[in-house]
Amino acid sequence: MRKFFAAAFAAALLVATAGVPAMATPYSQGINESGVPGGFDEIQAFVFGSNAFTGTGLSSFTDGSWSATTNGPRWSTATGNLSSNLTFTIALNYTGLPLTYDFFAFNAGNIVDSARFTSNNGSSVSVTDPLANPALTYQVDVSQAVPEPSSMAPFGVGVLGLIGLMVWRRQSAAKTA
Repeated sequence: MRKFFAAAFAAALLVATAGVPAMATPYSQGINESGVPGGFDEIQAFVFGSNAFTGTGLSSFTDGSWSATTNGPRWSTATGNLSSNLTFTIALNYTGLPLTYDFFAFNAGNIVDSARFTSNNGSSVSVTDPLANPALTYQVDVSQAVPEPSSMAPFGVGVLGLIGLMVWRRQSAAKTA
């Protein structure tokens, strides 16, 4: 009986730790958006992979009229007065490389500028323009989050406990019969 419970505990521990994601590394980048003809009044940023924004993702605007909100862990939006020169910070946690995020500036709902930031080592960043390639398609996943395997661990432990309880009751019933 002890061997069964030891095996059940080991299996539960394996289930509980198998889905634990890698530690996230904080990352922030100061960005200056300027030189956009006609200016911009909205910024949107999207991060790819298992990486996610921290807080609102966009912050520390040099123009106090600007504020940001998150539309999910990988999509952040900021709006403010029409501007032609704005400095701000993008902040996120990354769990894997390459670290890639896209940035779009809008004026009255029309895209007026874009940039793709990519880092293959977590420190140096290359910048390209995703809209310069007309074959590029851009999609955003705004679906509901799917539970991680590690969040299913308590369920697995509970099932193993119920199985152990059933085995124990059967053995107890067999001994008394």
